[in-house]
Amino acid sequence: MSDQSSGTGADSKPWYQSRTIIGAGVTTLSALAGLAGHALPPDLQSQAVELITGGGALIGGALSFWGRLRATRVIG
Repeated sequence: MSDQSSGTGADSKPWYQSRTIIGAGVTTLSALAGLAGHALPPDLQSQAVELITGGGALIGGALSFWGRLRATRVIG
C-alpha cells in the first residue's frame, strides 16, 4: 500500500485543517446546544465553519513563521 492511499502522503493535511472535521464539530456542538434548548440556524453554522477554518489558517501560518524564527537549526 502506498503512502498516499494510507493518508500519510505528501498531499495529506492535519485533521484540524479538514473542513469535514470542522463542520462535523460545529454540527455536533449545534446538536448538543439544541438538546440543551438552544437553536443555531443553519446559515450561522456555515458562517461558523468559515470563521473557524479561516482562523485556523491564520494561526497555522503565524505559528509557522514563529517556529522558523525561534528555530536554532538551519533548514536543509
